[in-house]
Amino acid sequence: MARQTNAEAVRAFDSAFHDVFQAARDACFLGAAPYADVFAAAAPYVYAARFADGARVSVRDDRGGTGAALLGARANVCADLLEPQRNALARHWFGSPLFGEAPEDADVGISRSGCAPVRARITLTLDDAAGDSRTVTLARPVPNDVLLSFDPEDSAPAGEFGVRVAEPSPLREWSGAPADIPAGGSAGRILLLLREDWHSAPDADTDEALALAARLRAEGFTVRVASPTQLPAGEPFDLVHAFTLDRAPEMSPTLERLRAAGTPVVATANFARTSLEAAWGPSLLRGVFAQKRDEAELEEFCSLIRARAIADDTQGPQDPQPFPGYDDAVRNALAHVNALLVGSAAEEAYVRERFGFMGSCVQTMPYCPPAEAVSPDAFAGTGDFVLVHAPVDWRAGVPLVVRAAVSQNLPVVVVGPPVDGFAYRALLELGGDLVRHAPRLDDAEMEGLYRRARVYADMAWAPYGLSRLARAAASGCRLAVSRQSRAAELFSNVHVADPADEASVAAALSGAWHGAPAGSALAGQQPFLAIVSAYAAAQQACRQA
Repeated sequence: MARQTNAEAVRAFDSAFHDVFQAARDACFLGAAPYADVFAAAAPYVYAARFADGARVSVRDDRGGTGAALLGARANVCADLLEPQRNALARHWFGSPLFGEAPEDADVGISRSGCAPVRARITLTLDDAAGDSRTVTLARPVPNDVLLSFDPEDSAPAGEFGVRVAEPSPLREWSGAPADIPAGGSAGRILLLLREDWHSAPDADTDEALALAARLRAEGFTVRVASPTQLPAGEPFDLVHAFTLDRAPEMSPTLERLRAAGTPVVATANFARTSLEAAWGPSLLRGVFAQKRDEAELEEFCSLIRARAIADDTQGPQDPQPFPGYDDAVRNALAHVNALLVGSAAEEAYVRERFGFMGSCVQTMPYCPPAEAVSPDAFAGTGDFVLVHAPVDWRAGVPLVVRAAVSQNLPVVVVGPPVDGFAYRALLELGGDLVRHAPRLDDAEMEGLYRRARVYADMAWAPYGLSRLARAAASGCRLAVSRQSRAAELFSNVHVADPADEASVAAALSGAWHGAPAGSALAGQQPFLAIVSAYAAAQQACRQA
């Protein structure tokens, strides 16, 4: 198509061709109209590619020439540009016979609101996003070489359109512990203490804390969810529940102060198999992707990272601590903890052997109650996909997961805010119809993604908890996880990969895609009851101290 449009554009310098070129420009054809206008007109068709593979697509759009021609490479497209002369020009300009009449019935319909509607399972309305359709906002990304995105937080909106799915795909049933009914009547002030970046980079620990906060409030407790710097000095609490002690230096001063005031302290440690790799791997990958000149150079450096044959300025990957003083910082934090929630006997043994923890340990699945779900088809498409629910950064391993999925021709849906600019750029550069990203979705649509995803992937170098993996397993997903994770201790049928090795990640994704859903011996456990028992153990320990 590019060769054809380029040839037509060159003819524009012939004065006899001026009227033809102007007509193509008015129709927003590639090669005649300004790029910004072409991309805005073609964006709905790029979005529609997630629905259109092999489908019958009917288009009624006077500015849809470029988009329809692009979509025609993968679908059976019939496009009406609403004027016979414009249809004839499009057939000549794009060298394609797909322009003419558009049928009333199709699998996918794309039209303007003033046109006769297309009867289709999936409809895109280009100038009217009202009603029960999902509104999609087009933005021009900050990287100039990335042409478009559907993230309204990227920049000022450049247009919007509506997507409606008439027959949503079925959602799987929840197979985890059913939601219990609050008894109510309790009272007290509880602090749920999170890492400093919990709000800007939400992860599994954030989900668990927020779900637990809602459950505790339903029982009658007053609950504060905050990081250490968000707490006014001297604010009193009857109990503290801290999350993710891998971030111990942030937590310790607050835990020490509250414990000294006689406040019982419980922690969900979320300990992974933490070593220097947790910091070394993300740091090096960020540098390599930020400075790569081409794919050959990228592969050369990635092969060194896979082999653990490269170091940063100070250390290599063999050091057992992710940063100097890590073990001492964790020991100091744990010294103020009365009761610890762990996911497995192996995690308890790890905490006691590595850090010398002597307090009470309560084994439990992460707290992740079921939620109301709605179909995510208008965003995710109607086929199977890999779900990645994590901040877009190097610690979470998002760019390598997406590259690995694309290498296996697997559609991948990423939900998480862009935390690192280079990681987000890598995600946008992969682009294409296999990759869908949203910084966040509402709770019901997010639940729908879990109930629809075929595979859930978590390739974090330093996982922040397992609640999202537990949610995925209870939703019927297959699991592909980093070898840094403790998921294999809680779930069966888990496919494990080296987060530094794209081929290893690709093999895990493929194995999970063709494998069985994850399971767990603790699937029927009521985590809230285990958490309450840990609270009781911490209070008793305080009374006996």
